[in-house]
Amino acid sequence: MPSKEIRWAGVSAVNTAFVAKLSWKFLTQDKNYWVQQMRAKYCPPGDFFQYKKKQTDSWAWKCMLRTRDFVKRGVRWKLGNGHTISFWFDNWCHELPLVEMIDPDRIVNNMSQVKVKEFITQDKVWDTAKLYQVLPQHLVKLVLAVPIPVTDMEDSFCWGFTGSGDFTIKSATWQAHENLKTVPESWKFKWIWTLDVMPKIRIFLWQLCHNALPTLGLPCYIKVSTWILYVRLAHWMLRTLITSLWGVTW
Repeated sequence: MPSKEIRWAGVSAVNTAFVAKLSWKFLTQDKNYWVQQMRAKYCPPGDFFQYKKKQTDSWAWKCMLRTRDFVKRGVRWKLGNGHTISFWFDNWCHELPLVEMIDPDRIVNNMSQVKVKEFITQDKVWDTAKLYQVLPQHLVKLVLAVPIPVTDMEDSFCWGFTGSGDFTIKSATWQAHENLKTVPESWKFKWIWTLDVMPKIRIFLWQLCHNALPTLGLPCYIKVSTWILYVRLAHWMLRTLITSLWGVTW
């Protein structure tokens, strides 16, 4: 990855981390005055991930909404009574939600409404028969490994990218960097270096494909229109090609 892209990725990752901190604050700090105002204006924390963006939303709120997928990746649910946790779409028994680990053929339309509580019996044990109806064996084992509290306590969550469960800018930045990593595409103009022409022609074409020709800034100074500059460049390129291929000067 070129150095400019690396620097930009670093800035983008830090920005994502700081905005995610606001989102985490909105979700967790009930007594904070700013949080109370935002919840009153937009939605309660339980509806944050389902909120539909509006044109009249503030800039800060729109930025927070853009980090929802990132924040949701970091949420790790701790099972209580199972009333709040989405069985399929929340991270509660693995680092990934169950919907991302099943065969696509098992996905149905009403999955978002299913809560974990529907798979817990009145005796506070897992309903294994019901689990096997919707999950393969290896995923059922994951679910059965999650302990069910004996008391009727509410579901809770923490930040999954730190050992303490607390949100930190450092952990969010590192995770944002991981999300930004992409496999670089192979350069599609490699054929330039196979041309049987003079080296300066190949270098010229390379600069042209990279928008690296110093003459591109010339119109700004001599007030010549861009299309005239391109015509002159094409003329020079054609003349050089003919000279190098057939030895004809003109």
